[in-house]
Amino acid sequence: VVYLAMGYLYGIRFQAKVDPLIEALREELYVQPYDTINWPAQRNNVASVDLYAPHTKIMDFINYVLTWYEWLPNSILRKPALDEALRQIRYEDINTKYLDIGPVNKVMNQIVVWLVDGPDSKSFQQHVERNNDFLWKGAEGLMMNGTNGSQLWDTAFAIQAVVESGLAEMPEFRQSLDKSIEFLDCTQIKTNSTIDYNICYRQESKGAWPFSTRDQSYTVSDCTAEGLSAALQLQHELSFSAQLRRISDRRLFDAVDVMLTMQNADDGGFGSYELRRGPFWLEWLNPAEVFGRIMVEYSYPECTTSVVLALTHFKHHYPEYRAVDIK
Repeated sequence: VVYLAMGYLYGIRFQAKVDPLIEALREELYVQPYDTINWPAQRNNVASVDLYAPHTKIMDFINYVLTWYEWLPNSILRKPALDEALRQIRYEDINTKYLDIGPVNKVMNQIVVWLVDGPDSKSFQQHVERNNDFLWKGAEGLMMNGTNGSQLWDTAFAIQAVVESGLAEMPEFRQSLDKSIEFLDCTQIKTNSTIDYNICYRQESKGAWPFSTRDQSYTVSDCTAEGLSAALQLQHELSFSAQLRRISDRRLFDAVDVMLTMQNADDGGFGSYELRRGPFWLEWLNPAEVFGRIMVEYSYPECTTSVVLALTHFKHHYPEYRAVDIK
């Protein structure tokens, strides 16, 4: 999703008008005059301390071929590719209520929307309205988070800690626990994505819990698992559980259903956001030098452990629901 907006902006050859600020930044950031830099020669010029995943020879060859391809006028592939990229950018904005999966692609999507729809458009204004979800003021000035928060993740673990430590049975914590399950209730994603998840390459989301908030709307396997475990503890394992608000059994079943869709068939493990959608050799085309294992989803022990424990927990209270699948 990050490359969608970057690819679109490069594909249309967008360039901001050079002004004194840009000129000052160029002078500050580069060790030689900007106009003298040979940019193709910098493609693999990465500091060794940052070179975590060097380009493969295949990736270097593709870059070489694409350099010449870029000289072709009126490529028949460019317009449909740009149209599809813009379509997926809009799907991402709509499905996440303009939060996007994180601030990296959000700010890039926002530039695309500003260019295509204009600064006075509703879509651009909706982007602007969600910027504050990521911004905060720290000791060094205005900062931007890597996500719009970790609200669900933190709350689910806090609930489990309070219950398992025995503190939940103390009267002074009862009101907080009642508010906690209210938060779990409102944060659970109750529908699939606004745009059909199949055409925007998303995992099912009905019944899932996100990492942060419901608006962000991305299914996360271990967040769903920890949210379900926390809900089960509050609703079934306290002396006053019957007095707390409740998430319906049907909604708990939805959480189980969505987790079961996320098990990878080859190794039985669970990824973070989705099923593995492509072959491992796609890693040969990884253009990012600083990250590895990013081209496809993988099964992770942390996610798998959370899901297995949550399903085991669920089976204890609901032994009949999808018993064969859970086993």
